[in-house]
Amino acid sequence: MKRLFCLRLLLPLAVSCALLSCDAHNQTKQPEPHGSDSVPDLTETLLEDCQELDSLEGYPMVPYYRLRFEYATSSDWSRLAFLDPIHIIKVRTMSISGEATKALAEYDGITTNQPSESAKNGSTIAVTADYAFRPAAIDVPLSLELKKGAIGTSTVRISAIIEGQAQLLQEVTQEQGAQLQVDLSSLKGISPWTAPIAPVRRMAFALYYPWYNLKSWESDDLRDQPEIPYDSGDPVAVERQMTQARSAGIDGFLSSWWGPGSKTDTNLSVVLDVAEQNDFFIGMFLETNSIIEAQNENMALVEDELVRWIEYYATTYGEHPGAMKVDGKPVVMPWVTCTVPVETWQNVRETMAANSIEVTMLADCSKPEYFDVFDGAIGDDVDIGKTLRYYALLADTPAPKIWMSNAKPGYDERLLEDRVNPRYTDREDGQYFKTQLNSALQANPQWIRLYTWNEYPENTYIEPSKNFGDKYLEIAGDYVLPWKCPK
Repeated sequence: MKRLFCLRLLLPLAVSCALLSCDAHNQTKQPEPHGSDSVPDLTETLLEDCQELDSLEGYPMVPYYRLRFEYATSSDWSRLAFLDPIHIIKVRTMSISGEATKALAEYDGITTNQPSESAKNGSTIAVTADYAFRPAAIDVPLSLELKKGAIGTSTVRISAIIEGQAQLLQEVTQEQGAQLQVDLSSLKGISPWTAPIAPVRRMAFALYYPWYNLKSWESDDLRDQPEIPYDSGDPVAVERQMTQARSAGIDGFLSSWWGPGSKTDTNLSVVLDVAEQNDFFIGMFLETNSIIEAQNENMALVEDELVRWIEYYATTYGEHPGAMKVDGKPVVMPWVTCTVPVETWQNVRETMAANSIEVTMLADCSKPEYFDVFDGAIGDDVDIGKTLRYYALLADTPAPKIWMSNAKPGYDERLLEDRVNPRYTDREDGQYFKTQLNSALQANPQWIRLYTWNEYPENTYIEPSKNFGDKYLEIAGDYVLPWKCPK
């Protein structure tokens, strides 16, 4: 009954059930310090990550002030730097003019370069960029530093965008470098802009492989096996795995899926049914590479198969209460997303839309050209994370996205005979995993993906095993549990 109640909440998200269990997870165990790799200080948890989403009537809204920086320089090199960019959550380049060898607007400032001869001839580079600042930024002066070469001058105009109009706050022209301060207190009586972010709460997932049978554990390719060997179609074993995962704050599995009629498809039904009974959630990890190989890299055929597979998944399992959904749409993450051209994915989504099939699709890569086509992406770069989680800010057409980061305990495929130049990353007795988790959480994700729960041939598993016991599950919990919406 609890899950049925969750599905009827005002915000139409299957994710709501897992969100409500956050506090229960947090009470399971407390984190232990890990020296220089200790859990990041999460006392200033972002409000938009930890609201009670079941009480909302729509997407969470993020307030911000929109400042425009018009930067023009005739110097051979120059940089306008933000000395404390902590409150900047989105940047959008509005225009660039001039023959620049470099002209970038980034989270920490604007940088330009041009040939010395061009500068000596008076050539000017102009960059206009809008920045979204958290409301707390207007409580103190904005500190900037202007650096430049000996040639020419640099001018910066700083305006606040209020009701679509630019209101000039300060204009400075410099022949030399200088430090500047901009008083933003005049904005205190102005209502900030707002934009939606994806309606999800901090959640953790693990890649999951439902392809094992009892004979799998006799393979010479394995260095280890689970504490209790299992068949992936055994609901008792699946429930045990979900109970273990929940103890570390893991909300769901991204389940490897090899298409309609495969063994993973058969076992997926079991996994979903068990998830429904355990407040757990299952997303689909689409094994894209199997389609690419089967179609000999013919992208027209790959496109058709992608549509067929995803539509089958959405129509067969999309309404299952155990399926992970965002805004009512089942979650799909294609593996090696960026090996398929972005145009192919665009065609896939347009075809599915024409067939009234909607999914929440996350890219298993973080190339910006894929962001418009996908509903989110995975990566580790903090700036890319800001770009994604605050995708709707400063946008002409707001489109909320999900930002997911990644952590793995190690990697070892040296026993796999089919691998050329097999890869190996030492687990370092857990230290590598701690470093990965620390970096993943510092990237300020909405979701985190643990890579993996039970991929034994490549030795990326954190599931309790004969060699390691529950060591890696405990490490995961030390980091994930306090990150999840602490009170």
